[in-house]
Amino acid sequence: MEEILSWAGDGEDDMAFKYNIIRAFEDERAEGKEEGKEEGKNLKLIGQVRKKLSKNISLEETADMLEEEMAAIAPIYDLLKSHPDWEDERICAGLVKPESQAPERGTDVSL
Repeated sequence: MEEILSWAGDGEDDMAFKYNIIRAFEDERAEGKEEGKEEGKNLKLIGQVRKKLSKNISLEETADMLEEEMAAIAPIYDLLKSHPDWEDERICAGLVKPESQAPERGTDVSL
């Protein structure tokens, strides 16, 4: 960011440029922070659901125990049942973008 800001001079237009650059960086940082919080929350929930599933606890009981709506738990539960070998991060990505369930290049996904 310092390098970008150094491109501007001291004129009024340059000050507006600097302000806009700083504002854009701050907005991006805030957005990234919010996305990180949401991902962390999802990863925690996935881990909790994984533990319940490993104990053969039903979807209904899991939702009740975690005090979550079944609609929120069901996609996680289904992905974990279908792909028990997937890491939590991959399950999380599958929740956000179902197309990410496609095999990665060079990955053996035989079930």
